[in-house]
Amino acid sequence: MKIEIMEKLHRLEKELDIKIQYAVESGSRAWGFASKNSDYDVRFIYKRNISAYLSLFPPRDVIELPIEDEWDINGWDIYKVLRLLLKSNPAIMEWLFSPIVYMEENTLVPKLRHWVTKHYSLKRIGYHYFYIARDHYHRFLQNKSDVQLKKYLYTLRPLICLRWLEQNQTPPPTQVKQVLVGIEWDQVYRENYHELVRLKKEAQERSVISSFPQVEAMIISELERAEEVIKQLPDHREGKEELEEILFAELALVSS
Repeated sequence: MKIEIMEKLHRLEKELDIKIQYAVESGSRAWGFASKNSDYDVRFIYKRNISAYLSLFPPRDVIELPIEDEWDINGWDIYKVLRLLLKSNPAIMEWLFSPIVYMEENTLVPKLRHWVTKHYSLKRIGYHYFYIARDHYHRFLQNKSDVQLKKYLYTLRPLICLRWLEQNQTPPPTQVKQVLVGIEWDQVYRENYHELVRLKKEAQERSVISSFPQVEAMIISELERAEEVIKQLPDHREGKEELEEILFAELALVSS
């Protein structure tokens, strides 16, 4: 499968005149609870020829391919990625530490990984995870008799990451199993989570199950405590000059 993904990415480079610097798996495969037929959520960082950035009408900073069969492929321009890192965007951080890497250029990504270990706002990251969990709960779980199995895990994952933020004061790992190793959490909650993962790995991606009151109770409990936890998280960031140096170094490598 990796070969097929890389072939698709190389075709994109030729068709769109871009250079892909980093491509990874995101979503359930990276988090560690993919179903038998989960999509391949491929995300990539790319740069263009420097003349494109100097144009009066620069191209979009996102490349989104139509979702087709099991493929969900899109990428973000290096400018967009660096701006989002300045805002402590957790999605980009998760990409940088994805356990499934398809392409990686030697110059950019190690610098970004080093940068994000020093410059981040735990408060911004915390609110990001909180809003995802709250939104998923209200939209897909609350007052529902039947729910998609994956929605429980998509709601629990950000809440587990919030526990990591609170206890470790650093951005969480991408794989949930690594997060769980590094936090203290109620044993019953852990057992419920692992049972959901077991069920999802054995099921089809959109499998529907009867509501799970015990899990919903733990989600409500975690949501209720989350906002107070986030208020106590620091808001340190900085690092703009260092990111600009990384950007200038990368664009200098693109011939006009």
